[in-house]
Amino acid sequence: MELILVNSLEKVFLDTKPELLDDPEHNIVLQDSTFSFQAAVYPGSDVNYCNYKVEVISEIGDIIKMRQVCHVPSMLPRFYGTGDNYLRDTIGFYPDPLEELGEAGVAEIDVRLHGRHWNSLWFDVTPVSGRTKPGRYPVSIIIKDNESKIIAETSTEITVLNASMKKAQFIHTEWFHTDCLAIYYDIPVFSDDYWRIVGNFMKAAVGMGVNMILTPVFTPPLDTAVGGERLTVQLVDVSFDGKSHIFGFGKLDKWIDLAMSSGIEYFEISHLFTQWGVEHAPKIMVADENGVLYKKFGWETEAAGSEYTGFMSEFIPALRAFLREKNIEEKTYFHISDEPGLWCLEQYKKIHDIMKPLLKGCKIFDALSDADFYKQGLVEIPVVATDHYDSFMDLDIKEKWVYYCSGQNTDVSNRYFSMPSARTRIIGVQFYLYGINGFLQWGLNFYNTVRSERSIDPYAVTDAGAAFPSGDAFMLYPGKGGDAVGSLRSMVFTEGLSDFYVLKQLEGLQGRDYVIDLIHKELNYKITFNKYPRSDQYLIRLRSRVLEEIEERSNHV
Repeated sequence: MELILVNSLEKVFLDTKPELLDDPEHNIVLQDSTFSFQAAVYPGSDVNYCNYKVEVISEIGDIIKMRQVCHVPSMLPRFYGTGDNYLRDTIGFYPDPLEELGEAGVAEIDVRLHGRHWNSLWFDVTPVSGRTKPGRYPVSIIIKDNESKIIAETSTEITVLNASMKKAQFIHTEWFHTDCLAIYYDIPVFSDDYWRIVGNFMKAAVGMGVNMILTPVFTPPLDTAVGGERLTVQLVDVSFDGKSHIFGFGKLDKWIDLAMSSGIEYFEISHLFTQWGVEHAPKIMVADENGVLYKKFGWETEAAGSEYTGFMSEFIPALRAFLREKNIEEKTYFHISDEPGLWCLEQYKKIHDIMKPLLKGCKIFDALSDADFYKQGLVEIPVVATDHYDSFMDLDIKEKWVYYCSGQNTDVSNRYFSMPSARTRIIGVQFYLYGINGFLQWGLNFYNTVRSERSIDPYAVTDAGAAFPSGDAFMLYPGKGGDAVGSLRSMVFTEGLSDFYVLKQLEGLQGRDYVIDLIHKELNYKITFNKYPRSDQYLIRLRSRVLEEIEERSNHV
């Protein structure tokens, strides 16, 4: 058996011995943050699967959690012709889901490994201020057979610093698709199981740095084929008495309370008009005078027609009054339509002019790539594709947001299975350098094919039906009993967010110019969204230096 410790930026493929080795010199962690590393294991057995026991021995074993990196298939690892900086472009199995195993430092844990292939165990070390003493701690990883005989062991050291990480102001949203959960688990929408599972996924999202939640006041008109529809998850009850609409906010109230108890701070109201054109209304279910539900608005409804705009003139004031009652209106953002382009600028302007008086004083943001929408005052907060950000650089934007999706695939950061983890994590440094205030991505848990024509099993289909490169459509997997299963990519992206936080923390101690110089030390160019160090060692060394300086300067303040 071979047992090798590697850093968190390594992707351990079944057929390849890893190279990015663990370096105890850089195994440094602040209080109230997480340091991750991996143990790569090659059983060298002639059997297909091998059962073992893993034990972690350390004085800080109670703060070490272990998960197993599992492998899932990818039929579309990347779009061809999209540059380099990919690990591979072959169809096959890629490491991604992180199966929960337990607190490794508390007891032996049973694991099942692929024989004659490389496997990976993922370890998270999370010291808690006031509970974990600063110091340098040896950590031993021991693998035993079923008779408790030691067959492999190795060790490293973790340094817990005498300072705590402080999170900077930043808004992070990953679009939450609750219809996908209801379909996958075969449960009724708004059943007790539905709310329980929604809460589980909200907590998991918060654990990966999400603090804003897409809130489906109506079933979101996202990734839906023209004329098709997604499972109804409408939170606002609507009835019509023949003259006016009456709104019930009981489900929305429950959603907000559940989200806030999970750690969510901000809310984004689902899009009020259809995607890629702003031409129609979302699907809206209404109860008639006899209490019978029917679809009143949808693809057949003209966005600028009097019927729907009249409905909006009733709905928006009622919704805003409810949000004020919940004391969250100032932390709520509104969408008009997703990813409008120049081809629909005039239509977007028409809708904007209708909605502007209704949403006066509210924050409106939409994902887009063309600066004309901002220059003409149509989108107060543009959420800009990272590969188009240069065209917005000279604009006076007070709240700066960026996003990426499958279209951001050449040079810029993203999180496909086939990309190096360093390419995913660099986004945190870029957030800092560009002064970004918020990040949006569309796929927390999209378990459908493109345009939601059918549902899929995310453990079997990872590319939305050969539409988006694996890794674009979801970051969390559905686990047993409704628990959310994290991913290698969700952990690496969270490390990037932590990089942003600690850079901001050091800025508070030393100033922004000092931190910018530190980031670019030994580089002969300025980092941009499409030009950056590709080495994992760059990120690891930068993080270590920043953490050491935070500790030193925090204890001398």
